[in-house]
Formats: sequence, structure tokens, C-alpha cells
Amino acid sequence: MISIDAKGLESVAVELRAFESRLTRLMGIEVHLSITTIKPILTKQASKLMEGAYIQKVKEVVCKENGITVRQLCSPARDGGKPELRYMCYSLIKDAYPKIALSKIGKSFGGRDHTTVLHGLKTCEKLINDNQEKFNQYQHLKQIVNNGKQQHFTIDPITIEGEN
Repeated sequence: MISIDAKGLESVAVELRAFESRLTRLMGIEVHLSITTIKPILTKQASKLMEGAYIQKVKEVVCKENGITVRQLCSPARDGGKPELRYMCYSLIKDAYPKIALSKIGKSFGGRDHTTVLHGLKTCEKLINDNQEKFNQYQHLKQIVNNGKQQHFTIDPITIEGEN
């Protein structure tokens, strides 16, 4: 499990300050990276880490709740209802991170193509709209996955919002 905390991001800020110092020595002129410059870099990196951690959490929860392994969930096999569970995973991820690339989701589920993920999202939407049992299952999974989801963190004196 990936954990994002202020200490980890503070260490990134320290590394950026060290980089600033090396640039100053190499270039022979004083270089200053402002908080305005550093904040977008930290935000982008933190957002990527949060997406990756969320994808892993979705996989773990869906597998645990349905008595399957991550390997089975990501398998190319189309048996035993696993594609429906995969589609629910895609949907949970896309709901939480609307800007996430479909190719990133597909890659994390056995290297699937973005069009496969798009098909899965459409299929899941139809499935949960047409079947009350599947709707309840989806809502149950969503509740478990989002329990305690971290959406922002602070590095004094800046606050960085996770994109979701």
C-alpha cells in the first residue's frame, strides 16, 4: 500500500531545494525555485501516487469482497463473472479520478487497451442501472474503497489538493 504524507512530500521539497543549489553552482548564477514553481510539481507527482494507490486499493477490496485473487481479476479469462468485477473496478476508479487516462487504468489491469476500459465502463453503467443487486454490490464496494480516502495533504505553508 502506498501512503502519501506530509513527510514524504517534504522530502521531495528538500530534494528540489538541493537541485536548486546544484543548478546555482553549475550555472554560476543564483537560481531560486519559488513555491509557485514547486507546488505544481508536487501536486502532479502526488496526484499520480494517489491514483496508483487508489487503483491498488480498489483491486484489493474487490478481490477480498468477492473471494478472488488480483491475478484472477486481471486475467484475460472471461469466465466466472470476473469481467463484471473488473468493469466495476474501472468505474470505481473513474468515479474517483475523472481525469485519469483510460490507458492507465487498462495498463494496471493486465495491460488492457483504453477501448477495453471504455467498453467496461459502459457495460458497468448499464449493469448497475438495470440490476438492483449489481447496483447494491457496486455501492457496497464504493463505500468500502472510499472509507478513509485521503483527498488532500499539507506541507507547511502550502496545501495541495489531490485531483479527483
